[in-house]
Amino acid sequence: MRIYFFIFFLLASTSKILSQFSKDSSYSYPELQKILELARTNNDQKILADVYIKLADYEGDVFSEYERSFEYYQRALEYFKINRDSAGIYETNHAIAKRYIDAGFNNEAVNILQNLVSVYSTKNEMLKLAYVYFDLNRVYKARSDIEKSNEYLLKAAELNRIFQNKELEVKILFGKIQNYEIEMELDSALADAFEAFSISTEDGNRDLIAQSLFHIGFINKLQANYIRAIKYLSDSESIMPFQPYSVPRKTLYLEMAEIYSLSGQDKAGYNYLKRYSQLNDSILNKNRLESFTNLALKYGTKDIKSNIELLKIEKEYADQRNKAQRRTLYILAIGLFVVILSIYFIIKFYDQRISTTQIITEQKEEINKQKIRVLEDNMKMNSMRSVIEGQEIERERIAKDLHDSLGGLLSTIKLQFDHVRSKKQELTENERI
Repeated sequence: MRIYFFIFFLLASTSKILSQFSKDSSYSYPELQKILELARTNNDQKILADVYIKLADYEGDVFSEYERSFEYYQRALEYFKINRDSAGIYETNHAIAKRYIDAGFNNEAVNILQNLVSVYSTKNEMLKLAYVYFDLNRVYKARSDIEKSNEYLLKAAELNRIFQNKELEVKILFGKIQNYEIEMELDSALADAFEAFSISTEDGNRDLIAQSLFHIGFINKLQANYIRAIKYLSDSESIMPFQPYSVPRKTLYLEMAEIYSLSGQDKAGYNYLKRYSQLNDSILNKNRLESFTNLALKYGTKDIKSNIELLKIEKEYADQRNKAQRRTLYILAIGLFVVILSIYFIIKFYDQRISTTQIITEQKEEINKQKIRVLEDNMKMNSMRSVIEGQEIERERIAKDLHDSLGGLLSTIKLQFDHVRSKKQELTENERI
C-alpha cells in the first residue's frame, strides 16, 4: 500500500512540476535542467520545445555562448516540427533572429526576419508582423542605417494602430527617440519622450514610465538643461521599481553623477558615482557567482565540494530516471487493467443491451399476435353481423312481397266475387255467401 501511495505521490509531483511550467516564467539553469529531464522521461514534446527555447535564451544571455544557444533553438525547432506546431516554429525563428542581432550576425537576422515578414503577411498576423518590423529596425540601427531603421519603425507603428498595443507603442517611441538622439534632433526626441511618458502613465507600467522619464532627463542633459535633467532623472529614480541588481538603475546613477558634476554639484555627483560603483560591484559579483554556479553544473569543476554536488545531482537524476521507468511500468499496468476493465464493462453493457432488446422484441411479437387475434375476431364479428343484417333484409323483403301480393290477390277476389254476386240475385240474398 505504501508503494502505491509513493508511486501516486511521485506521479502527482511530476505532473505538478510539468503542469506548473510556463514559458513566460523565469527559471534558474538547474531548474530548467530538472524540468528538461522530467519532460524527457514523460516524452512531453511540447514542454521539451519550450524548455529548449528557455535554455537557448539562458546560454545566450548569461554565458554568451551563441553556438550552444543556436543548438538549443534547433532542438526546439525539431520538436515543434514533430508536433506540427507552425506557430512555435515561427516564434522560434523569430527568437533565433533576435539572437543573431545580439551576436552581431545582422545579415542572417535580416534573412530570417524578411522570411517572417512574408509568412505573417500571408497569414494576416499583423501584430506579430509589427514586432518583426520592430526587430528589423534594431538590425538597421546596428548597421547605423538610421533611415532604414525609421522606415521599419514607421511600418511597425502603422500596424500597431490597429491593435493599440501600449507596450509595443512605447517601444517604437523609444526606438524613434534613440534615432533622434543619434541624429541630434533633440526637440523631436523630447516630444516623443513625453508622448511615451503619457502612454505609459495611462497604462500604469512603472518600468516604462521610469524609462520615459529617463529619456526626458537624458535629452535635457544633451540640451545642457541640467536642472530639468536632474528633475526628470530624480523622478525616474523614485518611480523605478526596486530590484537588487537593476542595470537601468545603474545607468541612471551614472547619468546623475555626470549631470551633477557638469552642473558644479560635485558632492552630489560623488554620492551618485559611489552608488553606481556599489551597484555595479554587486551586479558583477552576482553575475560571477551565478556564472560560476551554472558553469559548475554544466562542465564540472576541480573543486572537491563542487564535484560532490555534481555527483549528488547526477545520482539524483539517475534515481529519477529509475523511478520514472518504474512509474512507466506501473502506468502501463494500470492502463492495461483499465483497458481490460473497460472491455469487460463494454461487453457486459452490450450483453445486457442485447438481452433487453430480445425481451422487448418478444413482447412486441406477443403484442402483435394479440393485435392480430383481435383483428381476426373483429373480422368474424363483422362478417356475422353482415350475414345477420342480410338475413333481416331478406326477411323484410319477403314479408313485404307476401303482404303486397296477398293484398292484391284478396282485392281481386273481392272484386270478382262482388261482380258475380251482382249478376246472380240468389247469391246476394244468401247471407252466408
